[in-house]
Amino acid sequence: MVQSPDPLESTPPAFGEEAVRQILRDGFGMEPSSLHSLAGERDQNFRVKVADGQRFLFKISNPADDQPILEMQTAALRHIEHV
Repeated sequence: MVQSPDPLESTPPAFGEEAVRQILRDGFGMEPSSLHSLAGERDQNFRVKVADGQRFLFKISNPADDQPILEMQTAALRHIEHV
C-alpha cells in the first residue's frame, strides 16, 4: 500500500505574486487590483481584491492533501460564505 505524504510535514506551496496573478487571470478571468498574502500553516492563501471592490480568498492547497480533505475545506469555506 502506498502511503500519502503527511500534509503537516510537507512543504506548503510557495508561488510568487506574479505566478498567482497569472493563475487568477488564466484560471478565473480575474485581474486583481490588490493581492495580499495571508498566513497559512499548510497552504498558501491570498486576499484578492478586484477593480469593482469585490474581495475573494484564493487558496492554493497543500499538494499532500487528498480529495476528501479538499472537499471538506471547500464545504467549510462555502458555509462561511453563506453564514
